[in-house]
Amino acid sequence: MVVIVVLGYILNKKNIKKILYPRMSVAAEIYRSNWENAGIIVCGGMTQNIGITESDFMKKILVNAYKINPERIRKENESKNTIEQAINLKLDTISHQIIIVSSFFHLERVKKIMNIIYPNNNFIYIGSNDTLSNVEGKIKLFSERNKLTKLNDDITKILFPKKRNV
Repeated sequence: MVVIVVLGYILNKKNIKKILYPRMSVAAEIYRSNWENAGIIVCGGMTQNIGITESDFMKKILVNAYKINPERIRKENESKNTIEQAINLKLDTISHQIIIVSSFFHLERVKKIMNIIYPNNNFIYIGSNDTLSNVEGKIKLFSERNKLTKLNDDITKILFPKKRNV
């Protein structure tokens, strides 16, 4: 069996069209090539106060636009960022082939996060061809590389939050 994990992204009109739709298109293509045995996990919580989580939005699109059976789609809808998505997925409990779908500009950081949280994994990573302009793509890539430099601190803060004195 194949499990396709589609990482979410902040919901706004620009991101949906340029980033999320391409990710869902890739996931649907992989699903169709393995349709008898594939499951999909869509990720992302309420990152914007718009009344729908990233995972709820993506599931609706996969079901309505790509005609994927909703029973084959599971949602991770608590996370606010990539690190939380990786932790909440609990991928170490899945014994099937895992394919992670995100944007090309995001893959380097995703791989590092997954390798920290799931050492010795055999995940397959597939980047979608986002419809960002050349300049937008370079800005996203620069931003991702900056996030890479502080990744270990970010993971430590999430896994081991400081206790507040009450």
